[in-house]
Amino acid sequence: MFVLCKSLKRKNLGVTILMQSILKKAWFIFGFLVLVVQAEGQPQSLLSEPVLNWYEQLYAFEPVTIEDSIIQKASTVEKDFARLNYYWQQLLLHGQLNEAENRLKSLADKYALSKEKMKSATPLQVFMAATTKAFEARAYGATTQKISGVKAYTEASLYLDYMRLKQDQYVEFSLLVNIYDACLTQMEGELLYWALLWLMPSAENKDAPKRLQKLFNHPNAFARTEAIYFIYKIAKSLENKTPKALQHLDILKEMYPSNLLLQLEYYRTAGANKRPAKTELEKSINENSSLKPEAKAHLKKVLNETEDPA
Repeated sequence: MFVLCKSLKRKNLGVTILMQSILKKAWFIFGFLVLVVQAEGQPQSLLSEPVLNWYEQLYAFEPVTIEDSIIQKASTVEKDFARLNYYWQQLLLHGQLNEAENRLKSLADKYALSKEKMKSATPLQVFMAATTKAFEARAYGATTQKISGVKAYTEASLYLDYMRLKQDQYVEFSLLVNIYDACLTQMEGELLYWALLWLMPSAENKDAPKRLQKLFNHPNAFARTEAIYFIYKIAKSLENKTPKALQHLDILKEMYPSNLLLQLEYYRTAGANKRPAKTELEKSINENSSLKPEAKAHLKKVLNETEDPA
């Protein structure tokens, strides 16, 4: 009887050890699957958190510059990302062909990649190559140099194949690819854009607007802000749906209540019955301590020249 009990104890001990081993493996596999699901559902950021925090402060109209210690400690590529956004904001604030525009173009030239250079480029370098070209095209779009803008957009699209392969891995690539696809999908129905579409790679994701909306709550401030802004632009410019556009602009205004460019954009987009009083906006411009006098003059000029949208 003693021998039998001892044998049973050993058997039970063996079963217990086996079960513990199975449970450990099961928890390991479960944990791995959770990590995979999280990675697939939430692509990681190429840009570091300190630089993204700086970007958010810039967009919030806080008194930041490219000389801030956060940027000085960043990598060379991230420093140029900060410069890109800083120069773009300066261009919008001054509204003229100035040094900021020339610096935007210089950054686009600096990061341009040939097919040969693409082979050894890092994902962050490819992101900058595409983003600097897109910003250059936006700068041209604000002037009469529309053909140069189209050329810059076609050059930016050269990096699409690379970004499509990694869009589930990096949120910045997901953002750029879906902005491209969303805009092109809307443009396909417009005769005005057919000549341009011949020069551009086809859109692959017909549900790109929905994909962009999934980025609205992403912790990456750049991806979140740009996704909302481009959904606004698509609704306004390509769909001609002003109420829908204003809903998205409202989200940005709540995120960045001190951003006078967003307030001015809302004033220009909304009809006379929905826009805030001109005197309120003019007061906000005058009282903003971070704006230079020439920037205040430009914003007030745009404000006073605004007509009701058609």
